[in-house]
Amino acid sequence: MDNKSRGIKSETIVCNYLVSLGYTILERNYRIPSGEIDIIASKDSTICAVEVKSVSYYWGMDELENQIPPAKRIRIKKTLSLYLAQNQDKKYDLIRFDAAAVKNNEVSYFEGVF
Repeated sequence: MDNKSRGIKSETIVCNYLVSLGYTILERNYRIPSGEIDIIASKDSTICAVEVKSVSYYWGMDELENQIPPAKRIRIKKTLSLYLAQNQDKKYDLIRFDAAAVKNNEVSYFEGVF
């Protein structure tokens, strides 16, 4: 399976995981010229930008710095800001940046990582 197919499959697995926890998927692969967010989801009054990684080994919070470098984090934040500006009809009390790692169809989910 090529990287793109693996990425799409991993994003689908994470979307299903989030839905099972009561989240609503607002966008998948939300793109603007300066950035992209794999999944934008909401639950109650929280909106989450989720970065999805297909991994070959299990990793923890301490490895997120290597997996999602600072420049990418900044791009994700700017991209979510634009999404919120374009969707002002929806109000959220909390904005959260999460990460999900998928290995062997299993999800490791990390809330509020940056």
